[in-house]
Amino acid sequence: GFFTDITENKEAELKLVREKELLSALIDNSPDNIYFKDKQSRFLRINKKMAEWFGLKDPLEAMGKTDFDIFTGEHASQSFKDEQEIIKTGLTVVNQEENEIWPDGRETWVTTSKLPLYDFEGNIIGTCGISRDITESKQAEEKLRSSEERLQILFDHAPDAYYLNDIKGNFIDGNIAAEKLLGHDKNELIGKNFLKLNLLSPKQL
Repeated sequence: GFFTDITENKEAELKLVREKELLSALIDNSPDNIYFKDKQSRFLRINKKMAEWFGLKDPLEAMGKTDFDIFTGEHASQSFKDEQEIIKTGLTVVNQEENEIWPDGRETWVTTSKLPLYDFEGNIIGTCGISRDITESKQAEEKLRSSEERLQILFDHAPDAYYLNDIKGNFIDGNIAAEKLLGHDKNELIGKNFLKLNLLSPKQL
C-alpha cells in the first residue's frame, strides 16, 4: 500500500473554512448594508441588514435581482451607471451620498462605498459595496436649514435696523432696514470698520 501525508492540506482546508465562517459572521451581523453583485449588477449576496432594508424575509430572495426591482428607475439607473464604471475602470467610490427613492414614494439617504469584485486570477467579475443609513441625520440637516432660512427671512425683513459687527467693529451682516439707514448695500460694507468709514457716530454704534 501507499500512504500520503495530507495533514498540511487538511489544515489548509480547515483554515479556509474557518476564515469563511468568520467572514460570513462579520457580514451577517454588520449594522451596515453589505452586498455583492455580478457584472450585470445582479445581486449575488446581501447580508441580513440589507434584506431588512429591502423588506425581504430572507437574504436569498435578493439573488438575481437588480436595483430596478427594488427602487425607482432614477436611483436604479444611477447605481447601475456607477457600478458599470467601477467594473470598467477598477476605481472605487468612497462615502458617496445617495438618495434612495422607493416605489411607495419614501426617500432614504445612505453613504455608500463601492469596490470592484475580483476573482482568484485578478479579473473584475462584479462589484461589492457597503452602505450606511443616514436618513435621520439628513432630515435633521434639512430641518435646521429650514429653520435658519426662516430666521434669515425674519432678520432681513424686520422693520428695525439690525446689523452685526465683530469685536473690532468690522461689519459682518445687516438687514434691509440697516442698508437704508446706512445708505449702502451690506455687501459693500462687509469687513469694513464703521468708525474708520465714519458712517455712524460712536454714540450710535
